[in-house]
Amino acid sequence: FAAQGKTADRAKELVDDAWAFVDAGCFSIMTEVVTSEVSQYLTETLPVPVVSLGSGNTSDGVHIIGSDLFHLYEKHTPRHSKIYCDLVPIIEKGLTDYRDEVRKRIYPGKEHTVFMKEDELKKFKDTVGWKK
Repeated sequence: FAAQGKTADRAKELVDDAWAFVDAGCFSIMTEVVTSEVSQYLTETLPVPVVSLGSGNTSDGVHIIGSDLFHLYEKHTPRHSKIYCDLVPIIEKGLTDYRDEVRKRIYPGKEHTVFMKEDELKKFKDTVGWKK
């Protein structure tokens, strides 16, 4: 996760690499944790869209990983990511409620279940010898 393009030489290498991709026919470039200045230069000079992922807001677009956006990976949040909503407690509550309702046989309820018509159920029970 080391930032790229922090020196003039490395920045020039990134520009050369981007042009090599363009020459090879790429349809876009993603600058992932590249200095904002390099990402901006590429945006202004390349004939394809440039999308920033942790490279500032001067590109044609900005991408964020969904797990970072919603704080789904609690061990590490990259410096360039902003948590817009912490879904972890919401997901934990949903899974806990689901588990508890399944254990108590509350879910699935009748409104979530498909049943046979009485005459078909009787026929089925007679066919398989189900005495219940």
